[in-house]
Amino acid sequence: MAVQHAGSGPVQAPAEEHDTTRHLSAAVHVDEVFADALIEECLAEPTRAIPPSPGIDPVAVLAEALAGRRTRVLRDSVLLGLFGLALLTNFPLVLGWAVVGGFGYGTYRALRRLGGRDRLRPGATVLVGVLSGQLVLAVLVLSLLITTLAYLDGAAFGAAVVGTLAALAVAAMLGVDRFQVRALLRDRFAPEKYPAQGPAIPWPPAPDAWYAPRLGLIAATANRSNVLVHDGFDPFVGSGELAHAWSIAIQLRPAGSATPTPLTAGAILEKVRTEIADLAHPGTLAPGGRFSGLQHSEEYLTSATSLLRHGREPAGTVVLPDPEQPPRAWVDPDQPPVGAASEWLRPYQVFRVASWQQDLVVSSYLHVACDDRTLYLEWNACALNPIKEEYRYERMWLRGGGFALLSGLADAVAFPVTVPRRARTLFRAARDAAGWRRRTPDDPSRYGARFSVRELAADEHRHTYLQEVDGLRYTKLMERRTLAAVDHVLAEHGLETEEFANQATTVVQSTVINGGQFSGTTVVGQDNTTRVDKGKEQRREQR
Repeated sequence: MAVQHAGSGPVQAPAEEHDTTRHLSAAVHVDEVFADALIEECLAEPTRAIPPSPGIDPVAVLAEALAGRRTRVLRDSVLLGLFGLALLTNFPLVLGWAVVGGFGYGTYRALRRLGGRDRLRPGATVLVGVLSGQLVLAVLVLSLLITTLAYLDGAAFGAAVVGTLAALAVAAMLGVDRFQVRALLRDRFAPEKYPAQGPAIPWPPAPDAWYAPRLGLIAATANRSNVLVHDGFDPFVGSGELAHAWSIAIQLRPAGSATPTPLTAGAILEKVRTEIADLAHPGTLAPGGRFSGLQHSEEYLTSATSLLRHGREPAGTVVLPDPEQPPRAWVDPDQPPVGAASEWLRPYQVFRVASWQQDLVVSSYLHVACDDRTLYLEWNACALNPIKEEYRYERMWLRGGGFALLSGLADAVAFPVTVPRRARTLFRAARDAAGWRRRTPDDPSRYGARFSVRELAADEHRHTYLQEVDGLRYTKLMERRTLAAVDHVLAEHGLETEEFANQATTVVQSTVINGGQFSGTTVVGQDNTTRVDKGKEQRREQR
């Protein structure tokens, strides 16, 4: 996967990108809910815009998610058939199973909520597994006794036995499935074996595969994309959560008696690009030389609602020429309909830095507008948090065979509770293969992106203090270079800089850590909050 280095041509992405991709490619086989969410968000709607997924190869992860779902469709078809047979032939057993499954699942969810960020501790997992296993055995024995006494004729008793055997077959298949997943982790996703074997589906996929056009489009836009259509409040889809934002508006006045030269947004942006690109030089400002991988691009952001509302305007027909196809991922910025000032199609300069083995990504969005009297700057800094700890290969592998056994037992206990989800997965697989679509052309969610592959795997917080302050470091460095560049341009054009300097000082003295924003001081704490980010709250609710 090629990335664009500031001030140079395409360069090869670092090898560590494969490591994050490896973690997530393994995680989609372990976490079925995560895999289904990826497919539903990124593949199922063929006309949805494709957001960036920095630090990973989204095609590889999605290919593994498809392979995992294909296996689960076959497995769940058999499981649901056996469960239906048990339901028809031994209803008391299935009823008791459902009660036990609901109790076990409810206990698990309660303990997980109490555990907070640490999730369930191993001791609690073992306790729930042992207690639930004992209850399952008790229900099976009780069911056999009830059916023996209730059905005096041989046919009814035989049917009850068949139902019990069907239920036992379901439990056995779920137990074996966990060990099969563990074998897959060992054989495909060990560090020394990935990515030599390639994706788990035919690659490139067969032309008649329903997902082939979508995966091809995702692969094609990974290196050539400057338009992003979003659905919902947050326009910075793919960049994580909005961590810091500010804006400055000043009047442009001559400095002294000299006649100023005309100031343009292009002149400001050129100076800002030069200043930030200078951070790529070797030094101690960025540990590990992270700014050497600085990416810069110019992007146009708009909401799907605005795109539909202005779809017949010249710029709208450029971005969405065909309602049956996704919005264009790249447009020529020099085209008059695109380059013209537009309220709903907003240009941003994007500067992106990945660190901690591509696990923490900081993106800064700068918008500049000016005329002969006023200058306006808008700055938005976003942080894409590390992937969840439970999605790391080492965490999944080190759980061991005992955890696989307990997980299989837990799956068997909770199976009746998961029947609706498994049936929904089968329906979605059939829907996607048949090309059924739920959304009409006037539905914004048909075109607007909500999450990227990388965002769906991101944790809600940084994992260490050093990651926290490094995210702040990269944001502050790019922010300070931007302010210095604007100050220099104003002076070079013979314009007064005092008003800008006063507002820039307030910005520089503002620090955001752990969600808290503080002006004039620096405060380090846990979960400090002074305002609610509407976009952040909406996106967390959707996830």
